[in-house]
Amino acid sequence: MAFAAESPLAEWTFDRAGDLQGWQPNGHLADVAVTNGTLSCRATGSDPILELRPLLDFKASPWQVVEIRLKADHDGVAELFWSNTSTGRYGGFSQEKSTRFNVTGDSQWHTYRLLPGWHPEGKIVRLRFDLCDGARFELDSLRVLELTMPPLVAVPIFDFNKGNREWQLFDTSASDGQQRSAETPPRPQESWAGDELRATPSRLLLSPPLRIDAAEQNFASIRMAVDRGQHATLFFLTEKDSGLHSFTFPIQADGKERTYNLDLLAAKDWQGKVIGLGLRPSDATNATAMLRSLAISDVPKGPPQLKVVSFAAEDALPRVGSPVKLVVWVQNTGGETATSITASLSLPAEVKMLSDSTAVARVADEPEPGVLLFWRDQSLRAWGCSVSGLAGHH
Repeated sequence: MAFAAESPLAEWTFDRAGDLQGWQPNGHLADVAVTNGTLSCRATGSDPILELRPLLDFKASPWQVVEIRLKADHDGVAELFWSNTSTGRYGGFSQEKSTRFNVTGDSQWHTYRLLPGWHPEGKIVRLRFDLCDGARFELDSLRVLELTMPPLVAVPIFDFNKGNREWQLFDTSASDGQQRSAETPPRPQESWAGDELRATPSRLLLSPPLRIDAAEQNFASIRMAVDRGQHATLFFLTEKDSGLHSFTFPIQADGKERTYNLDLLAAKDWQGKVIGLGLRPSDATNATAMLRSLAISDVPKGPPQLKVVSFAAEDALPRVGSPVKLVVWVQNTGGETATSITASLSLPAEVKMLSDSTAVARVADEPEPGVLLFWRDQSLRAWGCSVSGLAGHH
């Protein structure tokens, strides 16, 4: 796969002293100046804004990126606003048409890349950049770039064991050190061969263009191994709603391959036509991930995968010396049916299993399908126990 090139649709590089290039500061910014190739300013109020006064006119697409190269001396949250009109109460701007991002306040240069998902606008006419409160800034450049994407993939099933020719790496932020010359062309996207991936909170894999019926295809099945982190995130773009939407899910970061079946009906924005996906395999820095497959379909996929949802005494307050029933709720989050389920119960010395007690299984439909396992024990004093050896076959 070749690098995915980027072409600028609009750019502001502040390479002429004293020229703000149309970006007008409001009264919450002081010491505004353009020198040495940067726009510098200091936020003095609660709502510091740089507003682009000249109107733009370019067609909006899902694969456009706003790249901002910025230096700040305090952490904070910045926000980019856009609009397809200059009319309305706030000159066409609204909270629904914006993208927020975290700014690192270490007085070093950072490049922030935003996927605004502003294609429902049809065209972009206005931009506004809201900076963080109480910080000094230097803005080296702001660019609107168009990613070159591979052809549309009709069936959203990807087997990365066979390599990869469609997905690409996308870094949403990077620390770059030296100031980049205005003549340097935009950096190309990185290709990914489908092999081991160094995952970070700012790095995601970006899919080729897709066309998924969200009502008919509402399960994502992701097969991967990750060695660090607590959560992964599936991102998605829809045809009619602005923004890059997300669905975060817990992972088991033990380096073992697992299948994660995500019910996307739980994601409120999964509706209409989904036209693109992104995946951040881990929220940890310097995690290693191996992505084996990703599929969007109408049913979960993969082998049986048993999960203990809850384990507790049936009585909320069992009395010492009295029999108590233990209830374990087990769910199969895999795609295939689990059969011949076995489990073992470990008890402390002070607790004994009643002689007539064996594990009894019952299929449960509420609140969610699963299997309930029951044991009857007698407690001589306060106790704790665990379930182990849980297994199922297909």
